[in-house]
Amino acid sequence: MSMMDSVQAWLSEIRLVTETECMSVLQGKSLSQDLQHSSTTLIKFGIDAVRSQSHNISNEFSKLFKSMSSKPKMSSVKIPLVNQLTFLGQSFSRFVDMALGYLVQEGCIRALFEISRTDTLEFAHVQSLRALATICCVPESILELEKEGGVDILTDILCDATVSEAVRGEAAGVVAQITSPCLDNFQHIAGFLENVQDLLSALINLCFATSSHETFLLGAAAIANITFMDTTVLANMATTELSRRDIVAYNGIPLLINFLQQRPAGCKQDVEIAACERLQQKAAIALTRLCRDEMTAQIIVELQGIPRLVQLCRSIEERNNSEAVLVASLASLRKICSLCENPDITTVDYHQLIKPRLMDSFLLCSQTDENFV
Repeated sequence: MSMMDSVQAWLSEIRLVTETECMSVLQGKSLSQDLQHSSTTLIKFGIDAVRSQSHNISNEFSKLFKSMSSKPKMSSVKIPLVNQLTFLGQSFSRFVDMALGYLVQEGCIRALFEISRTDTLEFAHVQSLRALATICCVPESILELEKEGGVDILTDILCDATVSEAVRGEAAGVVAQITSPCLDNFQHIAGFLENVQDLLSALINLCFATSSHETFLLGAAAIANITFMDTTVLANMATTELSRRDIVAYNGIPLLINFLQQRPAGCKQDVEIAACERLQQKAAIALTRLCRDEMTAQIIVELQGIPRLVQLCRSIEERNNSEAVLVASLASLRKICSLCENPDITTVDYHQLIKPRLMDSFLLCSQTDENFV
């Protein structure tokens, strides 16, 4: 066999190789460059391969559920199957949307939830939830999860103390995935707002009790993602008297003022800039809600919260021209100054922000771009 024949034979064989190392090399290449140097036949071969994999998995699921009623122990079948789903979602990044679309159409979301809730399949609960977290990275998967009441199921798992920590940790991983700010629709998942309090309590308890670094990371990631939803945890807590006392007692005010110091200009991606704006807005709202007495307002003054609020009002760049941040900062500033009769903030020109009507101050700040220190 000639050298050229050997190379051609090697190229033909390597198409069927799916080791993680090979896929990692392929993922480092530009898709546009690959397409420029690939023939239509090779592209079709790749798509057909993904389609074939999805059909194979669908057939395995059919066999799986047919055999459930007759065979109580199916670990030799189910564990490899669920692992194959996870591997497929991780490895075929080049065609991931298409592959996951086929899996969703074939009912894999429902099947994985069924496995995670079946007592006789307890040995596969961890793998099924891990597969769900892998698959739920495209809109089709999230939509299917909503249809299946996935948020309710995950909440039940996390709130059930009889469920093993490993399983609850994987459920936290699914919550972290579906609430990721990188997903376009993470703020509008059906059933999420109805369960958010129970979810937060369960996730906090999980993080507090676990000795596993991985479980703690999954739980903390889920909690962090939830704070990027429409309303933040601290802003909501500040509405109740008991929570207000706890926030003040556990140094929540310095933390909120630190949140105010975050600057959109230091962010590179649009999602980071939007998150920074929300952080500024919710921190200002939380400070306003905390200010129910002079003592609390004076703490904010002593921690130099006033100059930063003025800066957010006066400087368009500091708030990334966000009107929401401006309104929240104006409201917070006025509330604090109304409770402090003689605030020691003479170095800051703030009178134009608290003396006129709120709308007049808003119009003044939204039309100027002055920086005050």
